[in-house]
Amino acid sequence: MKINPHFIHLRESTTMNKLIATLVAGLFASVAFAQAPAPASTPATVKAEVKAEKPVTKAEKSETKVDAKADAAAAKTDAKAHAKADHKKTKTHANTTEKKTEAHVDVKASTAK
Repeated sequence: MKINPHFIHLRESTTMNKLIATLVAGLFASVAFAQAPAPASTPATVKAEVKAEKPVTKAEKSETKVDAKADAAAAKTDAKAHAKADHKKTKTHANTTEKKTEAHVDVKASTAK
């Protein structure tokens, strides 16, 4: 019994067509599934989610308060340091001006003699 070579080619082609058709159908099914709306949550699920989020919300509030206190303390420290630097600068400037005035008076006095 001799096998017709065209029959084998025809059989391989049919298998390939079935494979391609299956892949295309799977692609369309996945696209349709991805576009489907999400299932509605049950009230029990919603309650459980809210209950689970309460500690997180409480921790976030606490963290916000701590951060605000730390920021206020840092701002207060910066303000004190800035005021101290300004005072020191003003005092140094006054001392320098006083010394210049004294030197100027000394020069005038020595020149006048």
